[in-house]
Amino acid sequence: MKAKIIRIGNSQGVRIPKPALEQCRLKDRVEMEVRDESLVISPSRRPRRSSGDTILNSRTNLTSATTVRLD
Repeated sequence: MKAKIIRIGNSQGVRIPKPALEQCRLKDRVEMEVRDESLVISPSRRPRRSSGDTILNSRTNLTSATTVRLD
């Protein structure tokens, strides 16, 4: 599949056809990397939360003086 690089404001981009987006399961966020002179675009994966993040996010009344032990 060939595509043209277009201007998007002060940047440049490539329009990806909807069928290609659906087939690759690309949504609003993607991961991009350069590999062997190629641009690789893949679905973004959410980072896994640690148990510490879960504990801190579940507490609504934490203040900056609160200490939470994570052993």
